[in-house]
Amino acid sequence: YNNPPFEDAGFGGKSSCWDCTHPTCRHGYNQVGVLSCPEQGCSGTMCLDVTSKPKWKLDCSHCMFQIKLFQDQAKEMKVLQEWCEECEGRKLFVSFREGKTPLKDGSLERTACIACDEAFNSQVVSTIGRAQFKRSGPSKGKGKGKGKGKGKKQKNVDPKMTFDGF
Repeated sequence: YNNPPFEDAGFGGKSSCWDCTHPTCRHGYNQVGVLSCPEQGCSGTMCLDVTSKPKWKLDCSHCMFQIKLFQDQAKEMKVLQEWCEECEGRKLFVSFREGKTPLKDGSLERTACIACDEAFNSQVVSTIGRAQFKRSGPSKGKGKGKGKGKGKKQKNVDPKMTFDGF
């Protein structure tokens, strides 16, 4: 931030939406934080990636751990302000697509904890996400190397033997 909205914004020079503790921020920890990261030695929080629709996922705020949710079955998902009594995680509201509900009773909406509810937990796949890396080598498109706008190089042509400008 150039002008942080409060003093502790941008911890250690790094900041992300998940680090935001402002109570009105819809992308901050208070709105998308679901449960503690299950990865050994990680102190992060699993946060709903609201941009991952329709392939919903939870990403850890500190490490590369990911939880993929409901494959292509859920059309809407929200983190609720309700807490699970068993694991102290937050409950999710999930609205499923017609004909793609994993629920045995065929209902299209459900509110539950992904860690404790059997129907939700059976639709979860945990993975380690890929780190983004900067590719080295020749670039494609604009920049150094071949690019647009340089014009064609003409072979050794005698200007007196052409009809250019005639």
